[in-house]
Amino acid sequence: MSFSYLIDSDRFMVTVAIDQDLCNADARAFVSTLRADPELEPCMPVLVDATGVSGVSIDRAGIESVVDVLEATDRAPGEARTAIVVHKTGLALLADLFAAASENRGLKHRVRVFPDADEARQWLNEAPFQT
Repeated sequence: MSFSYLIDSDRFMVTVAIDQDLCNADARAFVSTLRADPELEPCMPVLVDATGVSGVSIDRAGIESVVDVLEATDRAPGEARTAIVVHKTGLALLADLFAAASENRGLKHRVRVFPDADEARQWLNEAPFQT
């Protein structure tokens, strides 16, 4: 698994870099690890740089298992945001499926896909609504 992340408490942001192909088990393991990190604060925005990914072998069951982890570890009183930066159409579609699965479960976890990191950061820095 070649994922890395940095939790920046001063900037209130998590930055994730993925630089290998994705599979079900690795995606679930990474999300579990990140969500268990005691430095991760509720509603902290996450910027995922997936521009280094060349292929994926994640299926619907894999997406659902990641959403299971998010649901089981949800401590956010308001909206949590994840921006995924991709350069490949197939990865964008996969990220969109992840966003839809999160929304269908009723999670206050908003996911958007961007071709540009600056655009993604801008969206993450906007004030989310609180419910």
